[in-house]
Amino acid sequence: MANPNAIPPEPDMPGLPESIRLMLASAVGYLGARWELFSLEAKDAASNYVKIVILLVVAVAALVFGMVCFLCSLLYLIAWLAYWHWGWVFFGFGFLALLITIFCALVAKHRFSVANFATTAAELKKDKEWLSQTKNATRSQNLSVVRTN
Repeated sequence: MANPNAIPPEPDMPGLPESIRLMLASAVGYLGARWELFSLEAKDAASNYVKIVILLVVAVAALVFGMVCFLCSLLYLIAWLAYWHWGWVFFGFGFLALLITIFCALVAKHRFSVANFATTAAELKKDKEWLSQTKNATRSQNLSVVRTN
């Protein structure tokens, strides 16, 4: 027979192990979301770096092409010394290769200035601000409890 003076059990409140499990599950969920964001931005960064490498390869190829044009023009134009101003043709090929090289180098430099992981940094900054606000709110609540006692 049940004891009528017995204290009724408290409602199901999670104990310490359950609280720790819930806290760890939240932390894993948070880290999983941040990892997913990081992986998306890593793909964008990889694409950006592949484009930079391609531009640098084109710049080197244009430079080599320009040097070959310089040498071929020099050899060809020496044979035509009496009929053409070989210096202008020589200068033209070299100048074109130089322009291509400068263009590719400037585009590659611009690609390096593109900020990678900007969204991840912004999210982490928001999280840091939220944590500091939560910490300040908890601290002010604790101070108000101490002052009232």
